[in-house]
Amino acid sequence: MLIVKVKHFLKSEFAVALSTTSVTTSVQVLVGLIINKVLALTIGPDGIALMGQFTNFKELATNLANGSFGQGITKYIADRNTDNKKVLATSNLFTLCASIIIGITIIISSGRLSELLFKTNKFIYIFILFGITIPFFAFNNLLLATVNGYRDFRTLAKIKITNSIVALCISVFLVWFYLLDGALIAQAVNTSIVFIVSFALIYHIRSNFFSFNMKMLDKGILRKLLGFTFMALTSSQLKPLVQLFIRDYIITHAGEFDAGIWEATKRLSDYYTQVITVALSAYYLPKLSSINTRLGLKNEIWYGIKVTMPVIIALTGSIFMLKSWIVLLLFSSDFILMENLILPQLIGDIFMICSFMIAYLMLAKAMVKLFMVSQILFAGIRVFLSIVFFNVLGIEGVIWANAINYALYLTFVVIVFRKILFAKAK
Repeated sequence: MLIVKVKHFLKSEFAVALSTTSVTTSVQVLVGLIINKVLALTIGPDGIALMGQFTNFKELATNLANGSFGQGITKYIADRNTDNKKVLATSNLFTLCASIIIGITIIISSGRLSELLFKTNKFIYIFILFGITIPFFAFNNLLLATVNGYRDFRTLAKIKITNSIVALCISVFLVWFYLLDGALIAQAVNTSIVFIVSFALIYHIRSNFFSFNMKMLDKGILRKLLGFTFMALTSSQLKPLVQLFIRDYIITHAGEFDAGIWEATKRLSDYYTQVITVALSAYYLPKLSSINTRLGLKNEIWYGIKVTMPVIIALTGSIFMLKSWIVLLLFSSDFILMENLILPQLIGDIFMICSFMIAYLMLAKAMVKLFMVSQILFAGIRVFLSIVFFNVLGIEGVIWANAINYALYLTFVVIVFRKILFAKAK
């Protein structure tokens, strides 16, 4: 009986999504770890703190440049009742206009942005460079979301793995020879070069991805996609904004070294949780979008939790047991203070992944108002708790604040979706 269940699972779409995205993400994580090691050896905690500032800004700007359409594109491409040609043309035309406007704004504001993020005008040229290349960033995100919507997991894997290898070569070369300046330049240009590679890989398969046909522009679809924009503005935008605020607060009250230790702990979490969260985003959003019954949604969510949570608990337990070795391997002896932060970070990660699996219902069913209110509310709670706990426990308090915030968020989504999670068959 057990063998039959295992065979059935291995043939399921969830297993295909999990296996292909896990391999892809594992490659991306390995690439990230190599880059991270080079950063740790060359620019240290202080440089990594500044890298975090620019990385968060890049997320904010890129999401604005493509209207944060990613999840909306995935949903409506997967929806059989929507005309894919209109979705692609509408999103491409909007992204073209928005990315050019955002890019020009960044170039014009480069001096102020350098002072705001780095407390110096030394890095004005980084923002000018990023402003020029941001349309490529936006279209690369759009391309990946489109492939995901078609559930073409193998093509998505091929693109992401190739992109990771290209990014690794560019980043290591620039960081090794030009230190912090090289790291920031790599952040500013990586994805633009990566998009050219993505374009070459996908064009012969689906050239219609790049339609700019004005006749296919659909205002109704644009309104639907903008609904996801509002959700993304309170999710993908709030997250980097919150991180920017917290990192700036730590720098102001404790210095760049402590901010670098916090950033390194957060990066370690990002690396290993990607293996799970990327698989979930690739599978759950299109899958939940296609289910229209409470019982079907309940079965899908509980199935995912039963498969995923043992993996994440085993993974976090292993990281905790090997934390001293991991810090020295992935970073350096300068980051040894991370050891005290890993336990609360791991606890927060378990709450985060479990809550996200349930919260995907808000995205899948386009529950715009509920999603926006909940994201704003818990972003505010995280900032408040981070400040309060930092003033008592230092940077360890910031990590505990994150864990408590996700525990509260998990409680919230369980209460909101209790009728689905505990639905009974009629």
